[in-house]
Amino acid sequence: MSRDKYPALAEKYMLAGVGEMFYGMLHNLNNHVQVLEMQHSMLESRLESGSQAFSQEYAEKMQRLSREISGLAENMQTNSEHVYYTRKEPAQVNLAQYVDWMLKFWRNNLHFKHRVKCTAQVKSLDINLELPPFCLTLCLEQGIRNAVEDFMLHYPEQDREMVLHTASFGEQGGLLRIVSQSELREPDPWNEGSSNKPGHLGMGLPLVEYICSCMGWEAAIESKNNETCFELKIPEKKSYWR
Repeated sequence: MSRDKYPALAEKYMLAGVGEMFYGMLHNLNNHVQVLEMQHSMLESRLESGSQAFSQEYAEKMQRLSREISGLAENMQTNSEHVYYTRKEPAQVNLAQYVDWMLKFWRNNLHFKHRVKCTAQVKSLDINLELPPFCLTLCLEQGIRNAVEDFMLHYPEQDREMVLHTASFGEQGGLLRIVSQSELREPDPWNEGSSNKPGHLGMGLPLVEYICSCMGWEAAIESKNNETCFELKIPEKKSYWR
């Protein structure tokens, strides 16, 4: 595929990724709403009955309501931050905050939410980069997506583990590494159309390679000992489209 078509393909990949999570977004929000409706109905019923033993139960119900309202607000905040982390103009990104957001956002993927034990290992809270967040999100999500799709295809009923590392790189840059209990099943995953997954174009990693070449970043992926490591190196504090 000609290189001038890659930006449009990157946009489609990003939109497709959000679309895949839409059901999970609704599911997670609906969970909070259902509990709120149930607790509200129970409180309303008890208030009408005038039960004397209601005080303690009322306090417990209010605590449950408070937790669900907080959960609903956090879920909506996480989803709304996707707009910032997919903007194409250069913006400030703190890697620790970014990774925390990414793991919360990916809970909209229900397999990730229920079957993947994902933890973050952050070496520093003060790695701040200036870059187009769209490029960072598309690259990192490809590493996560490849692992989750491998889990779903080959270990659908098993819990699997994933660790997302962040660290400084060079004098002012940053490094992100995803280590997962998955396997790299394509002999040359950087080739266009290399995916053996049903219905896949095999253009995810070629897109990552294209973005890295434009941004001056480095990406690598390797698999050994039943683990796959996807690594993204950002050598400069400020990265711009070249």
